[in-house]
Amino acid sequence: MRYVIENCLIAEPKLDFEPYFGFLVFEGEKIVGTGKGRFKGGKEFAKVIDAKGFLLCPSFVDVYADFCEPGFEWREDIRSGSLCASSSGFTTVFVKPTTEPVCDRIEVAQAIFEKGKAVGLLDVLPLVGMSVGLRQEAMPELGQLSLAGFRWVTNADIWHKDIGFQRRVFEYATNFGMSLVLCGEENSLGGGVAHEGFVSTILGLDGSNKKAETIALFVWLNLCKIAGARVHLAKVSTAEAIKLIREAKEEGLDVAASCAVMNLSFNEESVLSLDTSFKVKPCLRSE
Repeated sequence: MRYVIENCLIAEPKLDFEPYFGFLVFEGEKIVGTGKGRFKGGKEFAKVIDAKGFLLCPSFVDVYADFCEPGFEWREDIRSGSLCASSSGFTTVFVKPTTEPVCDRIEVAQAIFEKGKAVGLLDVLPLVGMSVGLRQEAMPELGQLSLAGFRWVTNADIWHKDIGFQRRVFEYATNFGMSLVLCGEENSLGGGVAHEGFVSTILGLDGSNKKAETIALFVWLNLCKIAGARVHLAKVSTAEAIKLIREAKEEGLDVAASCAVMNLSFNEESVLSLDTSFKVKPCLRSE
């Protein structure tokens, strides 16, 4: 069956062209034609879908989501999270190990993966906790987890004060062909409910200094260099952090990064409304 999606904005980040309004022609699951403007040829031989107001692009991947299952299904579960994500253009979601029990062993990771498969809306891939029970004391069996196909390790927003412990995790993960997904900030400067600055001061809110994120990233990037690790830095929110990441990539480190849509769309002035929707992690920053 041939079908056409037309009248939409087409974008492909990997290809060097500006997004344009046009159409794509599909034969089964293959793209067999594209062009700008409206589709003009052979509409009688194809099903035409008017996608006015939509963006047509490759599907999205969320590397740091929280589906809360098992243990906290009253907040979210794999089915509801999958439905929300798939409705928004995501086909792969990595889920945090902040579950009960914590995702730090094969049985839990396998259960999450199988539940995602049973729901069948997208690929649900479990992130493994950096420490057993997220207690910052002992490493999980990374080798066994890697052999079972679970090759993504995370700190789950927890700052591990023992840098030596973090180094061992980086090295073991690298040796077993695993990647690290890291997010958060150094605790003593971070942890506030709003960005430390003018807005937090006039509202009397506990501020989170932007250097807390910079310090955490500085440590992780240096550990990445020591271990030769592959690292994704999630929910980056400061210009200084972006500078560190750019320098690391120029050095040849295997580093990628992403930021939360809230930090792209709003700044700390939104907090002045006292709307709790703007109480997010990382904090909304200054412009």
